Amino acid sequence: MKIRSKLILIGIIPVALLLTLSALFLWATGQVERATHKAIVADELAATLADLAILTYEHHIYFEERAHVQWVEKHAFLERQIKAETALFDSAGEQELLGRLSRTVHNLGFLFAQYGPHPSHGKGMQLSGQEKSFHDRLTARILQDLAVAAPAAHALHHLNHDRSLAFSRRIEMAGVLVVGAIAVLLLLLSSLIIRSFSLPVRVLTEAFAAVSAGDLGCRIGSAAKDELGNLSRGFDAMAQRLQESNLAVHSLNLELEARVEDRTRDLSRANAELRLNEERLALLLALSQREFDTEEELIRYALEETVRLARSTVGYLHFFNEDQQTLRLFLWSEAVMELCTAVKTPHYPLQAAGIWADCVRQRQPVVHNDYQNMAGKKGLPEGHFPLFRHLSIPIFDGENIVAVLGVGNKEEPYDADDIRQLTLYMGSAWEMVRRKRVETLLHESEQRYRAIFNESPDGILIIDLETGKAVEFNDVAHRQLGYGREEFAGLSLADYEARERPEEIQAHIEKIRRHESDSFETEHRTKSGEIRNVAVSAQILILGERQYLYTIFRDITELRQAQE
Repeated sequence: MKIRSKLILIGIIPVALLLTLSALFLWATGQVERATHKAIVADELAATLADLAILTYEHHIYFEERAHVQWVEKHAFLERQIKAETALFDSAGEQELLGRLSRTVHNLGFLFAQYGPHPSHGKGMQLSGQEKSFHDRLTARILQDLAVAAPAAHALHHLNHDRSLAFSRRIEMAGVLVVGAIAVLLLLLSSLIIRSFSLPVRVLTEAFAAVSAGDLGCRIGSAAKDELGNLSRGFDAMAQRLQESNLAVHSLNLELEARVEDRTRDLSRANAELRLNEERLALLLALSQREFDTEEELIRYALEETVRLARSTVGYLHFFNEDQQTLRLFLWSEAVMELCTAVKTPHYPLQAAGIWADCVRQRQPVVHNDYQNMAGKKGLPEGHFPLFRHLSIPIFDGENIVAVLGVGNKEEPYDADDIRQLTLYMGSAWEMVRRKRVETLLHESEQRYRAIFNESPDGILIIDLETGKAVEFNDVAHRQLGYGREEFAGLSLADYEARERPEEIQAHIEKIRRHESDSFETEHRTKSGEIRNVAVSAQILILGERQYLYTIFRDITELRQAQE
């Protein structure tokens, strides 16, 4: 008999039994849940009846509109409960109890309506003796009906609660029987499986263990006609193929190891590049945050950091004049100054420079990883430090080469990563050099302007057109009018203009705005009240988005007096 047939026969019996028992269990569980739900609904109905009884007492004692409204709302809620759950109670006994309860609840609504209207001001009203007697009887009747209705709800609860308990006990008994039956069935099935499969499986297990240990010559040689026999023969064929392909697998392993080594090498290279990028960014950050007094100090710092970034020992920087095709030595690194005793030539014609200047000729970085054996090199002067590796990079300002950076004597050969890192770093450093030069020029220009501004024999003012006050002025401006510097800073143009009224001053300023400049004579009032003749030259000055009046005035009082 085939193993498949045995397994099907062994599997169908417990599966069919389990499916049947599961269906019965689900049906019984549904009955328990339904009965439990009915009992809960009956409890809710009983609780609502109890709430109605409490509200009836409260209404009888206080006879207020609030109690009346609460009773009516609770009664309406009870009617909705009964109507909603009518389909749930489907047995004849449940229908009879629910019908009795429904009729009683309907009668309660009719009886409660006999109380009549209530005061709307929230207080109980005074009743006459006859009315009070009627209300007492009506309340007693309602409470009597509630007392009759409550047992019906309790009966519904007990009926379904007992039914739920009965089903639960049956399920427990059935569960015990099912567990026992399954246990017996499992014992029988285990015995059959052990008897049918244990020996062939043990042989297969031992054979697999032998193959796993490396004995690819292990064979079972089974003659059985069932599936286990087929499996044993398949194992023998598999072992044969494994034995034949062992060499191929070993070859593949070697290839895989080689690929892993390549991948590891690539990953190491990528990590090294990442570290270099991080180091370069850290150096650029340090460079940007550092204050330098001179351009040479900035370049010297950048050169030393470049040598360290390239893992080199020496470095240099030459300026290049592209128009004259000449190189000018600007800086050596500190290590060069310690090692080199050769006479330093400050200027080189490009034509006379050695292969270290090939980066200028080729306009791209040049690497000499075997400098001592390079063809075309012109040799090193006496006292020069030994050079066995060299990397030179042109530094561009736009399209023009402005400098040459060189580093040397790295322990490992220079590669593309070194070129990329140094090019990026020195490109950023050169931008800082350019900014430093611009700042220096601006500072010198400002100093020259300040010298002219402060040493001029004429009064010079920069006036804010919105306030009329001077935002900047030299000492001549306030001394000619007899004011101190702080006093004069608080004055507007109208405070010392003696010839023109404020509206005339404004009109004159508008004229200057239209024509952008004007030269004229006017009169200024000094602090002591003396009137002085002045010649004025004024023009519009734009700083940022605001307009100012740049004025130069000269005291010509003595000149006019001499002319008169």
